[in-house]
Amino acid sequence: MDSKTSTQSARYYRAYVSSFNTNIIQLKNPWVAAWWSAAFPGMGHIMLSAYIKGFILFAWEFIINVNAKVNLAMVYSFTGEFEKAKEVINTEWVLLYIPVYIASIWDSYRKSVDINKIYVLANKDKAPIVPFKLGAMGLNFLDKRQPWL
Repeated sequence: MDSKTSTQSARYYRAYVSSFNTNIIQLKNPWVAAWWSAAFPGMGHIMLSAYIKGFILFAWEFIINVNAKVNLAMVYSFTGEFEKAKEVINTEWVLLYIPVYIASIWDSYRKSVDINKIYVLANKDKAPIVPFKLGAMGLNFLDKRQPWL
């Protein structure tokens, strides 16, 4: 039985319901988040419910990729036209692309490790799940759903 009453606040929560999103804290493999960010920067953050940072990195990837012409250079290099690939790629934009790409991978890995630590602490504390929040933006609540529907 849980020794805390409903009026006491917990140090950590297993779920957070707000007007903008619902975050459920659960164990996640940090390598999965890192690989999603390696596939496309921002996707690992979106998987971890860091939507603002994820969409900013998503937009950054798109802008840098278009201006650096990375995909066009990849097409030329895959077809064996290495000289065209060297001519078409913009090295100044590529130098902006690489650090953000690596930082995105590292940050999604680090963030998932931190979320896992919070999950362990919340489970030890037998933290409650607050099932609803009534705010100015509306009523948000957790409910059980069937994914196929």
